[in-house]
Amino acid sequence: MSHTVVAVPDGAGAGLLRLRTHYFLIHGMFGATGPYLPVFLRDEKALSPGEIGTIFALAQAGAIVMPPLLTLLADRFRVMSPLVMALFIGNLVAMSGLGFASGFTACLLAVALSSFSNQPQGALADGLFFTLQQREHSRHLTYPSVRIWGSVGFLCTSALVFLATTAGMPAPIIGIAAVTAAIGFLNARRLPRSLPPTAGGGRLPTVDAARLLLRPPLFIFCLGIGLILFTNAAYYSFYPLYLTEVAGFEPRWVGLIASIGVVLELGYLLLFDRFRARISLPAIIIFGALTCSLRLAMLAFLPSPFWATAFQLFHGIGVIGVFIAPAMYLNSLAGDDYRSSVQGLYVMLVPGGFGILGNLISGQLAAAGLINLYQISLWIALVGTTLLVVAFALQRRAQRSAARL
Repeated sequence: MSHTVVAVPDGAGAGLLRLRTHYFLIHGMFGATGPYLPVFLRDEKALSPGEIGTIFALAQAGAIVMPPLLTLLADRFRVMSPLVMALFIGNLVAMSGLGFASGFTACLLAVALSSFSNQPQGALADGLFFTLQQREHSRHLTYPSVRIWGSVGFLCTSALVFLATTAGMPAPIIGIAAVTAAIGFLNARRLPRSLPPTAGGGRLPTVDAARLLLRPPLFIFCLGIGLILFTNAAYYSFYPLYLTEVAGFEPRWVGLIASIGVVLELGYLLLFDRFRARISLPAIIIFGALTCSLRLAMLAFLPSPFWATAFQLFHGIGVIGVFIAPAMYLNSLAGDDYRSSVQGLYVMLVPGGFGILGNLISGQLAAAGLINLYQISLWIALVGTTLLVVAFALQRRAQRSAARL
């Protein structure tokens, strides 16, 4: 399997800078809200753990409809920047509304709009990158060296929220996320308005993408990754509460602790191509799944401030294994006519579908205790890892059979 590279034409430096900036800003939105939003909803909006879990689960419905819809539009009509601009406007409205929201229903609507706007961004950005990689020019750029700017964006906005909280600014996640969305809108105006034409037929790109994902090895792969992401919902949604309730940290330290893992994640991303030169994408994905399982084991059975933060040392392995490498793996199997649609449909079915179930169930389990939540999540993650091993074994067998024909 070849490395994922994008060919960059001479004079394309400005366009490449805008694409890197785009990754910076879309993940900067997650950095401004992700580590802090559960604590914000609990402390500022007086919501219970069960209500918080329900909000995240219902808001995740945005991942069910928006990524495949937006990537279908991108593939079908070969359009990009207008879609991204509309999503950043949605983010701006959502953050403004959340600042004034009061009660469960108002918070649900604001977080849902934020989810509708956030979830398609990664799939569209990856689709744009993987589409541009088909251009034939001399200079090459690896996917991780562009995607790494998303981690930098997450780190920067998360640090800004920490500093603003320390300085006593009320509810800084609202202002920082809104400003990030506004800058994202301005940058999106300079992204490619249209995608290169293809020689595809009249079929819907989503149909071809669905056929690919429903083939037995990939179907089992999606189920395995889905179970890992199911447990990630328990981690990401309730880790901030775990730090404050179980580990005993003050709320202002939550984002900074999460940023430790993101800083180290940058190093793992920079080393990604060296990993790829020595082991396969499937091996990287399995290592990532095992890392997620180890993280849950530490939270479930070693509840202390030290172990609650120690796993951040290898957090980056989990990120590249279950978020970065799967996108590259799917792209290696996709056709030009449905490259964005594969990413969008995958986001809908796997991070979206399993994320909804994970948030719904983890919210109920968290009400009975965070330790119990992570113990159950650990066993689910181990089942998911086993399914990944089976999926890759079937894929290798299918490739060997095809080679004999």
